[in-house]
Amino acid sequence: MSRSLTPPAPRPPHTFRTVFPVLALCWLAVFFDGMDVNIYGAVMPHMLDDTGLGLTPDSAGTIGSWTTFGMLIGALTAGNLTDWLGRRLMLVASVSLFSAGSALCAVAGDIGLFGAGRFVSGLGLGGLMPLCLAMVLEFAPPRRAALTTGLLMTSYHFGGMAATGLGLTLAPAAGWRWVFWAGVLPALVAVPLLLRLLPESPGVLLARGE
Repeated sequence: MSRSLTPPAPRPPHTFRTVFPVLALCWLAVFFDGMDVNIYGAVMPHMLDDTGLGLTPDSAGTIGSWTTFGMLIGALTAGNLTDWLGRRLMLVASVSLFSAGSALCAVAGDIGLFGAGRFVSGLGLGGLMPLCLAMVLEFAPPRRAALTTGLLMTSYHFGGMAATGLGLTLAPAAGWRWVFWAGVLPALVAVPLLLRLLPESPGVLLARGE
């Protein structure tokens, strides 16, 4: 007995030129992700010296765990929210969220508010990396998937180096709060570029019938 098979939808030709804009924008977002993850450790010695904040070695470790907990929640919820918002808007929301958390840390007058800021940052950080990886792999040529993924991952380490540089230069000169104000830059730099230049995921468009 024969049966008719519906041929799969043709896949558009993907070259390195087609993935480059997506890779560049996701690289920038993950760069800021790496910077925000490492920024707390970079300025912790200066925060411990700030007696007005009330940070102690014990509470410093607790706040670090709140960041990790926020990342866990963010990673678990990002998938469901992506089905609703799409990958493009979810990326924008993630960057905006950890930028807002950094601003909250910059103005915090006690460790309670500072811990809340790190938790908010963690919510945005947790979902960003998986989203960027999925976007880059979706647009990358199949034979260049490993290359594009490797290039994307370099951004996280560059972000960590930038956080260390800020901790060594900006914190001693202007104070640790200014380092967290630098963590607001993603909302001012990356978000407008993502909204203007990043295309929506073809998979999301297909699921919407577009």
